[in-house]
Amino acid sequence: MTYNKIQEMIQSSQGDDWLYDEKQESFTFKSDKELQIRRTQSRPFNEPWARKFSDKGSDLLEYDVYYNKTFMEKKYLVGIDGERAIVPLPTSSEELSFRDEDIHFARIINRLSRLDEYIERIQSQR
Repeated sequence: MTYNKIQEMIQSSQGDDWLYDEKQESFTFKSDKELQIRRTQSRPFNEPWARKFSDKGSDLLEYDVYYNKTFMEKKYLVGIDGERAIVPLPTSSEELSFRDEDIHFARIINRLSRLDEYIERIQSQR
């Protein structure tokens, strides 16, 4: 399986295409069980844009993507508003813009229908 094919599988999937294991904080792709996403680390995140919600706590969340137990890449998301939402890391903390593929990845992880609302609220801070 090539790296590009794995990226294509992730980008063409939806949140309900993944099995979520809450205890392990991992996601397994239903169509190919060899593709997994695992939350590996969480640490405090203090950029101003991430703390402008009712719950000021925010964390940088680290996810590893594996195929057939082989590490493929590391992804970063930000848990904001007390992790009521998990959003992509902006490409710039000043511009507060997001890459489409990062938004898609956040949709898989987020499992929350209000992701677009939170992204709009972040971008309105520009």
